[in-house]
Amino acid sequence: MEIKQLSHEEIAKLKPHEKTSLFNFLFNLILTIVKGKIEKPILVERKYKIILDGHHRVMISKLLKLPLTAILVDYKHVKLMPRRNIKLSKREVIKRALKGKLFPPKTTKHLTKHVKILT
Repeated sequence: MEIKQLSHEEIAKLKPHEKTSLFNFLFNLILTIVKGKIEKPILVERKYKIILDGHHRVMISKLLKLPLTAILVDYKHVKLMPRRNIKLSKREVIKRALKGKLFPPKTTKHLTKHVKILT
């Protein structure tokens, strides 16, 4: 695990694996504008730079040009939980992210003990 402040160039290279919802984006955008910063770090798979948690925060960071902290993790130390009634694998998450074939919003949940420590 590595905690890193991301540059705008690094943020631009992150790969989503899920689409975002307009409602959640707007809700989080308003909260961020009120607070003036993005408080919660995002979770990123280290090797391919895939966003595991924090898709909306990444979009907001790009839009408002706000700094963003990432927890970079080895995917083998992360538990994948489907939020929908479908079978998922980490391999499928990586494949879809690299090809840009995104899952619907809130399809996956990624759990790691590191996120509990920092959030």
